[in-house]
Amino acid sequence: MDGLKALGTRDDLMIKSINNVDRTLDTLNSVNEKSIDTLESVKEAIVDLKSESKKSASRYESVIQKMKDQEAENLSLIQKIQRRTLWVNLLLGVGVMVSLIVLVID
Repeated sequence: MDGLKALGTRDDLMIKSINNVDRTLDTLNSVNEKSIDTLESVKEAIVDLKSESKKSASRYESVIQKMKDQEAENLSLIQKIQRRTLWVNLLLGVGVMVSLIVLVID
């Protein structure tokens, strides 16, 4: 009878050990699932970040293009003003020359 009692005690210990292993495995499985969820969240965040980066790059390219266009327009305007100034100076010079000729002839 003592042998059966010892076997029963040993069986109880084995069952407790197996239950402990099962609980540990369940806990590990839960931790793994949480880790996977966290990694998926990180992956989604990275995808969102890449998307925002592309949008920002597109906006910056648009702003830079607008700046280039405005600079070209300003350059064109400056060239027009310079040409007009040159013509005004030329006409003033011609006027001065004509005035001097008139003064010399009189």
